[in-house]
Amino acid sequence: MEPLSQLQHRLPKVYLKQFSYRENGRRFISVLKKNKNKTEQKDIETFTAETNIFDYSILPDIAERRHFEKICNKFETQYPGIIESIRKGSPTPNNWFILIQFMATLIVRTESNRIFYSDLIAKADTKKKFFDEITIFNEDLRSDLDIIAWEYGIEETLRPISVMVGEHIAKCLSRFSYVILKAPSPKKWFTSDDPVVIDKQGEYGYLIPIETEIYFPITKDYCLFAYHDKSKIQNHPLRTLENQKIHDCDEVSHAYITMQIINNAHRYTLLPMKLDITFNEVIPISNTSLLRI
Repeated sequence: MEPLSQLQHRLPKVYLKQFSYRENGRRFISVLKKNKNKTEQKDIETFTAETNIFDYSILPDIAERRHFEKICNKFETQYPGIIESIRKGSPTPNNWFILIQFMATLIVRTESNRIFYSDLIAKADTKKKFFDEITIFNEDLRSDLDIIAWEYGIEETLRPISVMVGEHIAKCLSRFSYVILKAPSPKKWFTSDDPVVIDKQGEYGYLIPIETEIYFPITKDYCLFAYHDKSKIQNHPLRTLENQKIHDCDEVSHAYITMQIINNAHRYTLLPMKLDITFNEVIPISNTSLLRI
């Protein structure tokens, strides 16, 4: 029998572990909060975790309430296998399929995106466009969304449609090409509490427009870069790399992507090593797009 109360992570422990360090039998991660000048050490057991945050509270059965959480867990359990295949230099098409599903669940779970989705649902015109978009691959579900939104509040609407949003995003990403970038030694990849960087390049009409370029730190050593072959903007130098392969990242690209990752943070930048330090001044971090290299 499932417990009535359960800690549910926006960033799953299996992901946080890739950037963590072990101390006294527990795993911690060094983080830098926005507008702070001192790093903090967070236990991955509780970092970004909230009680029942993804439960469908409108359903009476506790097992059914946890539908979204169970889907997330399904892909989380396969994440270590994906990392192992990357380390061996032999990721498979199925690894890519699982990875985009995992990325989609991260996107839907982040606080910043859920605030964004809630804002879309709050207004009649943006709600219609949002619902139309996330059911474009499954139009039979479109009328169900209007019924849910009419009967329940914004938060109670968002929770059950999280699966639809995630499935839509995953289907969009399945049409993208990708390369995996190994950080130049001795450098590592940072990440954040909003780890999937979605650079829409000025095209904001859709959740994942065709012009989107994506950066996702898989571990402290590997970062994914994804793009659509048919986008109009094709001047990113990483597009010339052989698709579906692992490549050594150059220093300039590493610096550029690192700043993209840091600027995408909602509340926290996550560091790839233990760092307990106070800076002389607050480190400026803002959610703004950077100029292309």
